[in-house]
Amino acid sequence: MKKKNKNNNPVNPDKAKEVLELIENYAAEPEKYRPILEKLVAENPESWGFRRMLADIKSNDPTTLSEAIQEYSECIALQPDSSDLYYNRAICYEKHEDYDKALKDIQEAKKRSEKDSYFSDIFRLEIKLGNYESAWQLYEGTDYQEYYNDAEQLSELAQYYIKNESIEKALDILESMKFVEGGSRFDMWDPQDEIDGIKEELHKQEIDNLRNVKFASADCKSSK
Repeated sequence: MKKKNKNNNPVNPDKAKEVLELIENYAAEPEKYRPILEKLVAENPESWGFRRMLADIKSNDPTTLSEAIQEYSECIALQPDSSDLYYNRAICYEKHEDYDKALKDIQEAKKRSEKDSYFSDIFRLEIKLGNYESAWQLYEGTDYQEYYNDAEQLSELAQYYIKNESIEKALDILESMKFVEGGSRFDMWDPQDEIDGIKEELHKQEIDNLRNVKFASADCKSSK
């Protein structure tokens, strides 16, 4: 006896097998499955599952990013509570260098997720948007473990504070990047040279401040 679907219609086992094969292999063979998915989406416009797979394929092709964004938008209209759909569309916006929309979508994904804080993505986008103070607030309120892969963004944030003479913040960021669980946080980059340079700069500033205080005191005495 054949199984029945929600509409009480018999399920075609061959069709079910084809769909299962599609789900398992579409990402690995996009050129093969894209036309199949396009046909399925046209035949089943209310099926956000087929549309999402088509969007996934298009999102990995730089020439079809805009189409992927449109497909994900259609999916979101059908499945508005999915954090994954907002996240995937955000990544497309980021590839498009539309960082404002990417950040908004990541924040929407965060609202809908019970587990993922999306900290790394939000932090990265704040840096790309030049929102350094917002990035610093995230940095201060989050466990270092959550962003240890963001070497480039952390370095940029440190450089921002160096340029703006917030040396202590820069030093804090660079020190946090150096170690995790007793080992080097990054295999390809070690911030020790920058740390040493900042410490040297701080030492010079301390000496200069002492000199200024000494000279100011001497000037006061001579003026009496």
